[in-house]
Amino acid sequence: MPTIYVGSVGQSVWRSRDGGASFHRASKGMWSESDIRALTLSPHDSQTLYAGTEDGVFKTENGGDEWTRLGGELAGKEIWSVGASPHDPNLLIAGTCPAALYASEDGGGSWFLGKQEIAQDCFGGSMKTRVTSILPHPTKQDILFAGIEVDGPRVSDDRGKTWRRLGLPDVDVHDMKMLSCGTLFASANNEVYRSGDEGQNWESLNIKEHFEKTYCRGMGAAPDGSDALYVGNGDGPPGSVGAVYRTRDKGGSWERVPLNAPANSTVWQFASAGGWMAATTVLGQAFRSVDSGENWAKLAWEFGEVRGLALAEQ
Repeated sequence: MPTIYVGSVGQSVWRSRDGGASFHRASKGMWSESDIRALTLSPHDSQTLYAGTEDGVFKTENGGDEWTRLGGELAGKEIWSVGASPHDPNLLIAGTCPAALYASEDGGGSWFLGKQEIAQDCFGGSMKTRVTSILPHPTKQDILFAGIEVDGPRVSDDRGKTWRRLGLPDVDVHDMKMLSCGTLFASANNEVYRSGDEGQNWESLNIKEHFEKTYCRGMGAAPDGSDALYVGNGDGPPGSVGAVYRTRDKGGSWERVPLNAPANSTVWQFASAGGWMAATTVLGQAFRSVDSGENWAKLAWEFGEVRGLALAEQ
């Protein structure tokens, strides 16, 4: 069964090797009370993960037994997302708050700031923007996507050296996912958008006609290659209720996925590996499916605030 990793705010990284029956902290080498807002599994090695903290990016090469800090350029920076290229194990992207996009071409040994124009403040200066998602293109090695909350989506055609804004009308981007069919999706505050041409043009999927609540957060693809897309939903950040919706036809129709227990807040993120899927709410609940997202159950273990999630095949 896959190993489950959960990244918590204020309690670092937790790991389960028994399907979620129990969790133990796995944060040696980083502060045990770190704020984890990103957990990313290497596409090249199931023992290698990257963690985004309030003090830069950390890496483990032994499944969480020990972590080391990467590249001093990011020390002291609040990391909200980390992307790992499926084409090049040395290419990493890190997104910060206030929003900025950094790239590394040596596996995190050093980082450079890509050429970009991103707003630093939002909501009249009352909040800082942040990079909520980084999506390497699954088949084109030089292309990367990034979602900015609250300053819209970006794309890089040159491995993170330069970034340009995509034409999505909604600036409050929470997540981006591309299915194996090549369709690109972006979730936002009250909508999910779809693009069939890699973000050049977008169409609204009018989720208010299908979802009970309209606040959308993380998205996940089924691990069986079926091109089913899952959307985490709720009544706000953090919210008091949560739900998962699924489409099997690229957003043409939707169904609510039974979680078999009430979600205590917005469903924030998904992860998958080896036929398993996991989902977490922002207020600490974890759910799992062992049949590629068809049936779900809530785990008994609960956390505080959860912002990171990863599954790795053992």
